[in-house]
Amino acid sequence: FLSDSLSLLGLDGSLVTAFGRLRENMKLYDAQTDQMTEINEPGAPIDQSTLSRLIQRLDALLPKTDILVLSGSVPPGVQNDIYKTLILRAKTYGVFTVLDAAGELLRLGIEAKPDLIKPNRFEMEMLCGHSLDSLKQAREDAQALLDTGVGSVCLSLGKDGAMLLNADGTWYSKGLEIQVKGVQGAGDSLVAGLCAG
Repeated sequence: FLSDSLSLLGLDGSLVTAFGRLRENMKLYDAQTDQMTEINEPGAPIDQSTLSRLIQRLDALLPKTDILVLSGSVPPGVQNDIYKTLILRAKTYGVFTVLDAAGELLRLGIEAKPDLIKPNRFEMEMLCGHSLDSLKQAREDAQALLDTGVGSVCLSLGKDGAMLLNADGTWYSKGLEIQVKGVQGAGDSLVAGLCAG
């Protein structure tokens, strides 16, 4: 399904087939109550053979790659240090690495010093172990991540906007005043915009 969908859009894919169904996530918006319900499947477990084929495919693609984005959760059977492993591989080819993940995937991925990380407020609070009560606190926490060797930190703050820090400075943009119907894809769109920029 995924391969056919990409072809219909005229996009080339370099997919690694795996046993089991493609993971599906559904978002149901109730206009009367203004509530969003999420139904997120965990996906089929991945065995070591499939993971090895993925890494081999990545190794073949990295020499002709400019940017590698690693985002979201991973299927059952994949270790939490997978993003760290893939970032380190990409760095050997000089590929710009972007990490957009949560929990242990984010914490361990940061150890590989990606070029850009894009946590949201909740992910940053979980990583730092405290709430972000102010922009000053958000900036201090982001700076602490820069100090570990991460190249840039883009912190998405929902309706409060976003903050970007790197060695050149700090930039902040307020959120737009819009009626939010759902936030799914907002972080992915921000990452896509940063990569395009």
